[in-house]
Amino acid sequence: MTDLKLFCAPVQGHTDHAYRMIHSEVYGPADAYFTPFIRVEKGELRRRDVADFTASREAGLPVVAQVIFRDADELNILLSGLTAAGADEIDLNMGCPFPLQTARGRGAATIGNRKLMEDVKRCVAAFPDVRFSMKIRLGMTSPDEWRETIDIINRLPLTHLTVHPGWHASNTAAPPTWTPSGASSRRRACRWSTTATCALRPTPQIPTVPSRDWRD
Repeated sequence: MTDLKLFCAPVQGHTDHAYRMIHSEVYGPADAYFTPFIRVEKGELRRRDVADFTASREAGLPVVAQVIFRDADELNILLSGLTAAGADEIDLNMGCPFPLQTARGRGAATIGNRKLMEDVKRCVAAFPDVRFSMKIRLGMTSPDEWRETIDIINRLPLTHLTVHPGWHASNTAAPPTWTPSGASSRRRACRWSTTATCALRPTPQIPTVPSRDWRD
């Protein structure tokens, strides 16, 4: 039997250090607590985000710093600042659908950007002692945008790839249904193909972690 891990996903404005401490004390610690996304503001890391991360780290919680960015400059600022603050595991958020972030070219707006993904590959290579993971969704305006960059993602040294089976412009309120590749479906917003599944799992070195409730 495969050992299951419990990852505590972030909710902006809710799953802060206080939440992580209470959750750990009441239910026992998760295998990892992912911070709400940390971003660059006025050319530097937001201090309150760093303070929230370091508080959990100093308390001994298995906290993972999640970052959101629009270009290599922002990513380098984030990686440099967080490693200086003690981060040894960083999650790259390239799937956030929040309009204030996608309008600035971050989150889900990045998934089809090959140049940015190549830049991500170079930035990550400059921090060999850091464990990286990534969160994506299928795309911004189309469920096929992930195909533009998956070959680059597959070459990244990721501990895992978290996949949200929807895209920014879709209404994915209902749990997505798995269907064979090419099968017809009027609820395309909730469709996920076995072809996509195979492409997103090219090697056992990059496990795929589902985000949301998937069903057969």
